[in-house]
Amino acid sequence: MQFQEDYSQTRIRINAWEPGFLIINGKKYQHNTILTENEILTIPLPQSVQQISVADIEKYCSLGAEVILLGTGMKQQFPARKVLETATAHNIAIEVMDTMAACRIFSLLAGEGRKLLAILYI
Repeated sequence: MQFQEDYSQTRIRINAWEPGFLIINGKKYQHNTILTENEILTIPLPQSVQQISVADIEKYCSLGAEVILLGTGMKQQFPARKVLETATAHNIAIEVMDTMAACRIFSLLAGEGRKLLAILYI
């Protein structure tokens, strides 16, 4: 899937997503990735959505986002209920969707200047 050029002021642009890789700022990533509207983070991610723990989400909530986008690959998969409740307890919206949708929403919300954290499983 190709994305249309975005002229917003964000430093991170998701150019494309296909099963198995992402293209961010023109560079191909073949691993699960976590990013904000301004940087690609090097925080390790659990291998699967089901392995995201409360401790993981606590760490992600401390990064200053108002919205966490969780792109779960080809199909929407939900993490444990406690993970979702933890984000809510921090007053952070966590939106769970397939990765293609998460990429589109990331581009839209980043263009609006929103504080985002995207956790993208390829």
